[in-house]
Amino acid sequence: MHSTEFENLLSLLESTTEDSFRLGLILAQNYQEEFKNYFGCQLKDLEKLINILVKEDKYHFETPLTSFEKIGLVGMKIKIVPKAIYMLKRLKDLRLSYNQITSISTKIGNLKNVETLDLCHNHLEKIPSQIGKLKNLKYLYLDHNNIEKIPPEIGKLENIKHLDLSCNQIKYLPEEICNLKNLTLLYLQKNRYCPKFVAKKVYRCTDVACKVCTVANVPK
Repeated sequence: MHSTEFENLLSLLESTTEDSFRLGLILAQNYQEEFKNYFGCQLKDLEKLINILVKEDKYHFETPLTSFEKIGLVGMKIKIVPKAIYMLKRLKDLRLSYNQITSISTKIGNLKNVETLDLCHNHLEKIPSQIGKLKNLKYLYLDHNNIEKIPPEIGKLENIKHLDLSCNQIKYLPEEICNLKNLTLLYLQKNRYCPKFVAKKVYRCTDVACKVCTVANVPK
């Protein structure tokens, strides 16, 4: 149970006026621990995200930040995903392509409402298993990275339609990928190795119209 003062602080942070929101940030300095427990990130992380969004003219305080459904930080040379993004649990569309991101936090699993996740053209080497918690995910773009392995939890993305894993360093696919019953597009070209037996299973288990490695269609 939160104190009345902290509840008032939350109201300020939900404000749609810049002055009230900024006041909330100032007052939050006195509630650092409560803030972290409530939002799952430190106050300085939220301030950092706000500064990025304001600088890029993507936030004008007309919508409470915690109500954001879409964020696009494309081509900004970002190396680390702003930690406060993982607190935005109403996000449906997150685009972080054409950056220099090397890793994704396990907190990605917090974004349970995300339907589109675009991380293409970065420097990712692995994907956390928590990706499997994104039950509403429909479009996942991981192409043009340095990914070597796909976690078996990918098979839990029951609503995914488009999955782009092309232009990576993938050595094999987990058989769990065959659980993706709603998959319609799967791109795997320009990887190191894609076992044909998995490709055949994907074909049988889905209505996939895909490209595997450099092959136009999955062999039956």
